Amino acid sequence: MDKLTGYVANDPSQVLIDPNVNDGDVWTELATLFTRISVLLILVFLVQILVGLYRYSLRLAAFYDSRGDALVLHGANEISMGKWSDTLSPADIDFGKAPVSPSQHLENLFSKWTEGKKAG
Repeated sequence: MDKLTGYVANDPSQVLIDPNVNDGDVWTELATLFTRISVLLILVFLVQILVGLYRYSLRLAAFYDSRGDALVLHGANEISMGKWSDTLSPADIDFGKAPVSPSQHLENLFSKWTEGKKAG
């Protein structure tokens, strides 16, 4: 406890610094850089998954909302349920893959550029 008190009394900014760590070590810096880049790539991947799930949920909600509106209008009028359903719901709901993102466009552009350099 006296050693900690001595550190705090002399220089409080040095309390959490390990004296055995070399500040200029290249391998430590590379490991830190690799860790940061890996975390960033994982976050981008997870955000893309969440955006796709969000788009799918919005399409599905719009579809079921139109079906609910058709049920409400069917109860108020004598028109058949199928007619209201066809009128209110979109003709073609695409639950497929989302459109190509700008990052994918850049990736395709870069791959075509590198292929052009190899060929030429």
